[in-house]
Amino acid sequence: MTEAITVDRRDEVTLVEMDDGKVNALSTEFMGELGNKLEKATAQEQPVVLTGNGHAFSAGLDLEEVPTLDREGLRELLDHFKTGTEAILTAEVPVIAALEGFAVAGGGIFALTCDYRVAHPEADIGCTELEVGIPFPPTDLSLFEARLPPQTVRRTILQPRKVHGQEALELGWIDELDENPVEGALAATDTIGGTNPEAFRRVKQRLNEPILDTWESLFEGAFDEYVELLDSRQTQEAILQGIQRVMD
Repeated sequence: MTEAITVDRRDEVTLVEMDDGKVNALSTEFMGELGNKLEKATAQEQPVVLTGNGHAFSAGLDLEEVPTLDREGLRELLDHFKTGTEAILTAEVPVIAALEGFAVAGGGIFALTCDYRVAHPEADIGCTELEVGIPFPPTDLSLFEARLPPQTVRRTILQPRKVHGQEALELGWIDELDENPVEGALAATDTIGGTNPEAFRRVKQRLNEPILDTWESLFEGAFDEYVELLDSRQTQEAILQGIQRVMD
C-alpha cells in the first residue's frame, strides 16, 4: 500500500488524511503506516486534525484480513493499533477528529482517543465490533469511561450500534456538528488547547493518564488472552457470518 496516509500543513495545523480508496479498513499495513505518521505528526508543536476520505473516517478492522492471520499476525495488528492510539493520547498538542461517513468499531476507537470530535450530521459513529463477530477489546472500557457518559457506556457495550447527528452529540460520541467537518476541525484548533501550551499538556496528561495506565496493565495481562480469543474458531466463524450479513 502506497501513501494511504498523507500529512499536509494547513497554516499552523498538521492535517493527517487517511485514504485507502475505500473505507480505510484498519489492516496491518494500513495501521503500521498510520501509527508511524501519527507519531511524527503529533511530535510537532502544532495541533493535528485527523480525517478520512469523505466516504469514511474508518470502518474498523479489515475483516477480510483478520481471519487469515495467525497469532503472531494478530499480535502485530494489535501492536500497530496500540501505537496509533497511544500517539494520539500522549500527544502534547490537541488532536481533533474530523468525521465523515463511517467511524465505527476500531474507527470509532480512533475517534474517541482524539481530544475533540467534529462530525458531519450524517456521519455514523459507534463501536460495533459485536455486530460483526469481533470480541469486545478489554482496553476499550477505560476509554469509554473517560470519554462517554455512564449511560452511553452501558448501551455501547450491551447494545452496540451506529449513531449520528444530534443523537451522537447527545450521547457524547462527538462534540460538534458541521457540514464541513475538516474546516470545522481546523477552526476548532483556535480554541482547543487554550493559549498556554504547557497548561494544556499537563491537563491532557492528567485526563489520559488513567486510560494509558489501564491500557498498559491490560496489554500486559490480557493481551495474549485477547489474541487467543480472536484466533479461536468460534470468533473466526462469527466474523465470516458478520461479513456475510453486511454483504446481504
